[in-house]
Amino acid sequence: MSNEPVNSNPESLEYITVAEAASIIKVSSFTIKRYIKSNKLIAKRTPGGHWRLLKSSCYDCLTGGGSE
Repeated sequence: MSNEPVNSNPESLEYITVAEAASIIKVSSFTIKRYIKSNKLIAKRTPGGHWRLLKSSCYDCLTGGGSE
């Protein structure tokens, strides 16, 4: 099952890189990847194998919606 959101609002579907997410949440890139694998952050893989994270899920993590 994919952890991509189902939402028709394009503004809420802005994707960012792992490094950008790490900067927002103030954790390492390694921690971001752990959060992705534990479904704390919504992300998808690019055809090249890189992660892109839903920006709104990073802010949800900051407010306690997805953090430990």
